[in-house]
Amino acid sequence: MFPYETSLVRETRVEDASHCTLEYDPDPDRWPWLALPCWHPVVAEKYAYFSGVTAGLAVGVLQPATFTALTGMQWSYHGDTAGARYPLRARCRSLLEDSAAAYSVDARDAADRTLFRIEGQGVIFRNRDFDAWREQRRRLHGEDGNAARLDRAGAGACGVTDAAVVRIGAYDAEKQVCLALLTRADGFHPGHPYHTGSGDHVNAAQLLDCASQAAHAVLLHEGLRAPDSGALVCLGGKARFRNYIELGTIFSIRLTELLQEEPGAFDLRFDLHQHEAVCARLTLRFAAG
Repeated sequence: MFPYETSLVRETRVEDASHCTLEYDPDPDRWPWLALPCWHPVVAEKYAYFSGVTAGLAVGVLQPATFTALTGMQWSYHGDTAGARYPLRARCRSLLEDSAAAYSVDARDAADRTLFRIEGQGVIFRNRDFDAWREQRRRLHGEDGNAARLDRAGAGACGVTDAAVVRIGAYDAEKQVCLALLTRADGFHPGHPYHTGSGDHVNAAQLLDCASQAAHAVLLHEGLRAPDSGALVCLGGKARFRNYIELGTIFSIRLTELLQEEPGAFDLRFDLHQHEAVCARLTLRFAAG
């Protein structure tokens, strides 16, 4: 849910019990992540989040008082990789099965061209005292003052120009892993240039951002990206979320597979670990640079 920030959606029109159309308000003064290229995985996740929740509320799949958690999403980017056009409207489908909600989004630009196709799934907490459960998990797995230090990788290795956005350490090629860390102080705007969120845990957009930085570091090490190439275009991805990753404690991003399944695109698959548990599995596809 989004009690901590206004919605990206400015208008909703319900078509039937499962479908609705959305009009977005991509205002850069409210959404600092709009400084990113349209194809960036953080942008994809933000549109997925606001679309899925808003559409679910509109058709009654979600209720305002319920807590939800994203368990999975996949998306593909279909826009101009050289442009910066953000979706202005979308058609969404929302479904409910037991305690799980699912949605699909076809997000389009002003010329009615598809920019993103997104599918997502989430769990609805119906009978759990969510706040008490989260407080217990934070006490068990949360901020560790001794661990809340990390030497960050260089901006160029991560495919960014601003060192202030980097939240990973240098790539350890022998272990095929990067360490990462976000805190409440530096993980959210204005402490971070563009991340927004509730501050309850490391959110999906932050995890995708860290994985994107790790992917650029891997491709640089493998000689598949030039040192001065900057950010590669993200063509899409897939994510599965198992457990919350807590703020203030280091987690690891471990490369499990690097594939070039078709010319011009690399798939990088990562397992994200915290406290020795696999908390998320992410796949990102990049255009070869």
